[in-house]
Amino acid sequence: MLVPDVLRGRRTIQEIVAEALRDAIVTGRLKVGARLHQDGIASKLGVSRMPVREALRQLESEGLVVFTPHRRVSVAALTTQELREIYEIRSALEILALDLAVPRLSAKEFARLGILLAHMDRVTDPGRWLDLNRTFHGTLYRASGRVRLCALIDSLRGNVERYLRIYVSTVERRAQAQAEHRRILRACRRGQAAEAKKALRLHLSGTVDQLEAFLRDRTAVP
Repeated sequence: MLVPDVLRGRRTIQEIVAEALRDAIVTGRLKVGARLHQDGIASKLGVSRMPVREALRQLESEGLVVFTPHRRVSVAALTTQELREIYEIRSALEILALDLAVPRLSAKEFARLGILLAHMDRVTDPGRWLDLNRTFHGTLYRASGRVRLCALIDSLRGNVERYLRIYVSTVERRAQAQAEHRRILRACRRGQAAEAKKALRLHLSGTVDQLEAFLRDRTAVP
């Protein structure tokens, strides 16, 4: 079975299956173009076919999988245009969240953000670094108090994270991102919302510019 029965009462089977498949896609265990066989997934996870189909439809709405006219399902790829659009939407939403968060960030949250950055400086594994990066940004945005806004940001981030795991594989790129993170945090500590938003905008636009070029070079995105 996928999880103990005692845990299943807390979430639907569809949600559990969707989370398992989403994690496999985001971490790159399921590659772009990989065929997803519903019967095979159901058998492997110890569930019926129905929640698998529903989970795949959920992932389709998130842009992670694609259904063909012949009902085949595969891991979706992003075009560079789609990548750019996602970052444009992310920029608008994350800047809004940060603007709302700056006056509400507490000393406890600032301490945690500082500790996260210190941990990120020491981490060598790109996957672990990205996990901490997600926590850093999430800690900032959750201070906005806007649950739906943060959920939308997380969903959009999930769609590009599989590519980011390749992108942040070099120390140089992580070091650059860390310098940008510290500019954002410094402005937040000073209560300078406009400066924090400017730093975040540059952080996101610089990331998508470099990610686009990187993916073109690797021919990972058509």
